[in-house]
Amino acid sequence: MIYLLRHGQTAYNAERRIQGQCDSDLTPQGREQARLLGLLLREHLAAADSFQLVASPLGRTVATARIVQEHAGIAVPLETDPLLMEIGCGSWEKRLNSFCRSEAGVAPETSFIDVWRHHCPDGEAYDAAMDRARRWLDWADGRNVVAVAHGVIGIFIRGSYLGLTEEEMSAMPTPQDRMFRLHGGKVEELVIAR
Repeated sequence: MIYLLRHGQTAYNAERRIQGQCDSDLTPQGREQARLLGLLLREHLAAADSFQLVASPLGRTVATARIVQEHAGIAVPLETDPLLMEIGCGSWEKRLNSFCRSEAGVAPETSFIDVWRHHCPDGEAYDAAMDRARRWLDWADGRNVVAVAHGVIGIFIRGSYLGLTEEEMSAMPTPQDRMFRLHGGKVEELVIAR
């Protein structure tokens, strides 16, 4: 069973900047999202020590994972895995999302995945990112894992698990106020109570 979480809101998320594999700090809202995700996770983990806790090595995911770990009562050590890193966005990293959409000449409603895949001049290739998602799922198969990752790589993990097409994945949300349970060939969304 996999519990897949996205990191809490960061300063770049709040500014609508593309982070990719660079980093920015969690905002107070992001730390609160992580705390609430930890409490939600506590409700779902029968034996927290039977789950591995794995995060992308980027600072925002490690910070989120440590907050989640504390509030979920997970006693096992936190591990990091570079397969969980966000997609690389090359020279678009740290740029405003609107700038990149303007440079690409796409409509504002175009999904970020489509903009990145078809217009990012020097980012990670789509196939390479999908390969990372699939390799991580292969590693996680048969394990009980709590994973703290990112928006797009999280979509690729969920989409690969469900066998979705690229178009179906492009329409998937990347929320920071919920987590996803991957089990038995299904993905269940678990939302923070407000």
